Amino acid sequence: MLRKILFLLLCCDLLLLANPLVDLYRTKGISAVEDEINKSLQDVNYWKKALLDEDLRFGYLSNFDYVLVSHKSDFNLEVFKKSGSKKYDKIFNSKILVGQASGDKQIEGDLKTPVGVYELVRKNTNVDPFYGPLALVTSYPNLFDMSLGKNGHGIWIHGVPEASQRDNFTQGCIAMENDALLKLDGLIDFQKSILLINENEFTQTNIDDISSIFASIYAWQNSWKMNDLNTYLSFYDDGFLRVKQGGIKEDYNSFKRYKSIIFGRNERKQIVFSDINIIPYPNIGKKKLFKIEMQQDYWAPSFQSSGKKTLYVELKNGKISILTES
Repeated sequence: MLRKILFLLLCCDLLLLANPLVDLYRTKGISAVEDEINKSLQDVNYWKKALLDEDLRFGYLSNFDYVLVSHKSDFNLEVFKKSGSKKYDKIFNSKILVGQASGDKQIEGDLKTPVGVYELVRKNTNVDPFYGPLALVTSYPNLFDMSLGKNGHGIWIHGVPEASQRDNFTQGCIAMENDALLKLDGLIDFQKSILLINENEFTQTNIDDISSIFASIYAWQNSWKMNDLNTYLSFYDDGFLRVKQGGIKEDYNSFKRYKSIIFGRNERKQIVFSDINIIPYPNIGKKKLFKIEMQQDYWAPSFQSSGKKTLYVELKNGKISILTES
């Protein structure tokens, strides 16, 4: 028995010695191991291997189990559920009504259903009978919408009146027959659902795009931690604009001046990303737009924070270009 135990311990030692990261730790210490891991996280080929078995049609989702996909021109809504095997199964399909006018919503009262990515923020069961038995309230306008100057509110997924006739369109919401709405409500957890609205057929993502985005995220993070201002700013679009509290808008030049002051302190930082979601963002212009949402834990001597970080980016030549952020 003792001989068997010694043999197993010897095997474990040999496996450890054969591990290049263990060898690196033995010879150069933990900082060298961290540097090597950071290099891997910024390597597109690493991510192509890591994501090989993932179903990436709707991006990479950590916090959402249900994907609602609306094709406005087809008057159709499909729902996909993420299974334990990391694949998406279609669990629902329904004909819908959408806004009277085609195109992406811009302003209050334009009768357009927005195009983009939205969360379902609330279920309202106390609605006027005109809207059926309930309404799922969307997050329109989102951060990206506001950065583009879009406005309006009250974009719902709701039912139809039972006691009266209605038009074959809405003022901007998505509507469906009441029995279909009740079935949808019973199938999904709205708090773990994401809604993708496109004008035409949804363009699915691929492993190359998602791998490039992951590598860019960690390259951006590394430049941030290392106080490398020029590399950090290279991930921001020249037209970058974010809306701060109180509706104050900060453009690229203002953002650059602010970050120059912060980076000039040359503080040691710890920045950790987790629960990363990379969601393709439907748009009329057919650009490669994505919403990135993640948990960010930030520590520096002068400031600490923990919370949700949101980026809206365009993928250009295999690298993210940040359009707006929270």
